[in-house]
Amino acid sequence: MDQGLNGRASDLLKELVTEEPGNFVAWAGLGKAYDRSGNIMGASEAYRKSLSLKPNQPNVWISFGDFYFRGKSYLQSVSAYQSALQHDPDNAKAHNNLGSAYKEMGKLERAISHFVAATKIDVGYALAYRNAGDVNIRLGNFSEAIEWLRKATEVAPENLFGRYWLGRAYVGAGQPKTAIPHFLRVL
Repeated sequence: MDQGLNGRASDLLKELVTEEPGNFVAWAGLGKAYDRSGNIMGASEAYRKSLSLKPNQPNVWISFGDFYFRGKSYLQSVSAYQSALQHDPDNAKAHNNLGSAYKEMGKLERAISHFVAATKIDVGYALAYRNAGDVNIRLGNFSEAIEWLRKATEVAPENLFGRYWLGRAYVGAGQPKTAIPHFLRVL
């Protein structure tokens, strides 16, 4: 959506929450519209209002966590993702995003545990496999990284990021010749 559509969506949703202040779905939508248009204060207030009306909204908690994550407020994003998981422990996206927040905070072992959880819940979640591979590269666990990144490229063979990181893992493992075809696919 472009700025104009977000602005119109915000206007319509503001009107709706004025008419129906208890409409938690409208408040969540307003939070997302504000978030997309860069209205940080409005997004935060709308997400909070939606969640105060109905706390059991894992996807809104995830959106709120993503909002904090983009602002580099990782501790707050962790709290929001954990709230999503309290309401839906089998939410692969919440696990992946929580892992990403931990990764940014340097808590790499915690990050891996959430990426692994995400892949157990959703075996087709290429981003979670890729994230697990990335963290293993950072830890110097290149053979582990290769396994995770192979799986990422099996699940999403067209994804160039997975190919690139798989190449990096092979280089780190001392196998540059094996890395070359993966790098060439990225070019």
